[in-house]
Amino acid sequence: MNKKIDKYGNIYVSETFRLGTKTNTRTVCKLGKVSDLMEKNAWTREQVIDWADSEVRRMTEEKKSASGSAIIKLSKTRKIQKHRQNTFQVGYLFLQSIYSSLGIPRIMNAITDKYRFAYSLNDILSCLVFSRILDPASKRKTFLKRKAFPEKWDFSANDIYRSLDVLADNADSIQKKLYQNSKKVLQRDTSVLYYDCTNFYFEIEQEDEPDSESPVGLPSYGPSKEHRPNPIVQMGLFTDRDGIPVRMSIFPGRQSEQISIDKDTFREISRDYGIGRFVYCADAGLGSTKIKAALDSYAFPCSYIVTQSIKKMAESLKKWALGEDGDEIWYCRLASPQIGKRSTCSIKFSDIDKNPSNTRIYYREKWTLTKEGREERVIVTYSPVYAHYLATLRENQLKRALRKLQTHGKQKRQTDPGRFIREIHMTREGEEAKKTTYEINGDKVAEEARYDGFYCVATDLEDDIDDIIAVNKERWQIEACFRQMKSSFDARPIYVHTENHIKAHFLICYIALLIFTLLRKIVGASCTDESLLDTLREMMVLDLNGQGYTPAYTRTDLTDRLEEMFDLPMSTEYISEAKLQQLIVRTKKKRKIAHF
Repeated sequence: MNKKIDKYGNIYVSETFRLGTKTNTRTVCKLGKVSDLMEKNAWTREQVIDWADSEVRRMTEEKKSASGSAIIKLSKTRKIQKHRQNTFQVGYLFLQSIYSSLGIPRIMNAITDKYRFAYSLNDILSCLVFSRILDPASKRKTFLKRKAFPEKWDFSANDIYRSLDVLADNADSIQKKLYQNSKKVLQRDTSVLYYDCTNFYFEIEQEDEPDSESPVGLPSYGPSKEHRPNPIVQMGLFTDRDGIPVRMSIFPGRQSEQISIDKDTFREISRDYGIGRFVYCADAGLGSTKIKAALDSYAFPCSYIVTQSIKKMAESLKKWALGEDGDEIWYCRLASPQIGKRSTCSIKFSDIDKNPSNTRIYYREKWTLTKEGREERVIVTYSPVYAHYLATLRENQLKRALRKLQTHGKQKRQTDPGRFIREIHMTREGEEAKKTTYEINGDKVAEEARYDGFYCVATDLEDDIDDIIAVNKERWQIEACFRQMKSSFDARPIYVHTENHIKAHFLICYIALLIFTLLRKIVGASCTDESLLDTLREMMVLDLNGQGYTPAYTRTDLTDRLEEMFDLPMSTEYISEAKLQQLIVRTKKKRKIAHF
């Protein structure tokens, strides 16, 4: 093997081989750039050349040696260099393989050429996305921790903040290209689109003042799902039937989530995303009449499945839903192994076994006419297991409510046990009491118990009821996406303040979510999200004083599976610098995710 340095200062290792009667030369690997190695290791040019020569000799010996062993020379007395990074994150390589397969480098490079940056937007986004998954922190801390990755990313802290403005300006087009690119590397099932909203809080007390560019103001006070007093910003997210993100949008905290999507939203999904007919599935708060009307304007006939609040139904329909209308016939699907199908049986509601050991689900349905003249199918299910769960939950809340009586606690939110406490201002004789007293509101407890075990959806589909319920059950996936961003990726609290920086922050979180979701789908159900994330974060290698690396993580079945699926063998006792560079280059090539 031989060393070769090109005119740009890149050091390559080449070897001569014979092909038939001809002798040719091929490049084995790239050792790095002279200037980068000098800066990274505080070497002179001569030391870099000496190190490169030693690497060539070592690689030659490794090839000749059947055992493939390496001799590492370490001093017992020489101290390690100050401020030198000695451990490096390599779990990100699996993420980078997906990042590259989605064509993100090409998208970022096109934007870089358009704006004529002096820095690489792709390097900045790579650092921000991988750090958001593996070691989430503020943009400033992420910049300081960038050296934990073995790649040489050349940008400043100010470059990061400049790039956020550019990412925000191109957020919509980036999302569209990501979706289009994703279809080339894996199957996307958009027969169902799930939609939901959540909000994220800021570490500030002052909300944004509305202006001409932002009529409402992004960070603003609104109903926080986490019951915090801070200003919030809201995110709307679409996922496909497999729970893979399709599109996200950001809107002000004080804006109602019911107007977060409209005719323009569905028009964009049809025109720019190229999605045909789909079933819209969402929670009750996102199934308003206006949203259903917007679906009617879609380019293709679309249907919907939305949860329905029984408490908000008209009284006659509510009694029907709760089996209080006198017509007590309910239905249950039973498996019939003999014929390989499911049969339907009818039963009176009073005859249903309410024991929590009964895992069957009972249902009834009817077509109704809404106030707007829309024909709608209402499906109500009853589960003894779900009823027992709600009763147990309320019993625990009543215990807390009794403790609150001692402190005269008042209700703060819908699930607060204080809602069961009633204030008494009158004596039993009907006179005004000198002192307010408190007691458990039995009527409130009984009213809530009335709805135990019931669940309702509204749809315009005529499909089999099992299929409709199955689609609605999968809404948990979009809720899992929000939990992932909030807990694992630390998407909140938000520390950036300008509108562009806020939008860019969530674009980064969205890309991180998309990549991690795809990785989870590739690996399959053999591990949990937490174990997969922990494994990636723990995959570090130790620098052997510039002589290569050794894994500093525990090898498991999951690490073996990841390395096999992505063709990234890293769990060897020794990894040369050249080998690590080969693995990095491999992850930057576009590959079909379906073939991993």
